[in-house]
Amino acid sequence: ACARVSDGGGTLRETLLTDPEVALTPGEVDAALDPTGYLGSAEAFVDRALRAHTDRP
Repeated sequence: ACARVSDGGGTLRETLLTDPEVALTPGEVDAALDPTGYLGSAEAFVDRALRAHTDRP
């Protein structure tokens, strides 16, 4: 879906809602694209970056 948006324009939301292989309702797509939901993973990403940085020789 991301490649189609990149190649053809439009938005990821529009592409996901019109893709017959994506079985999500408009509400589910909106929830998946809501950036406030991304904050829950921030700690894990920071920990992974710190480990990668501190594990270097």
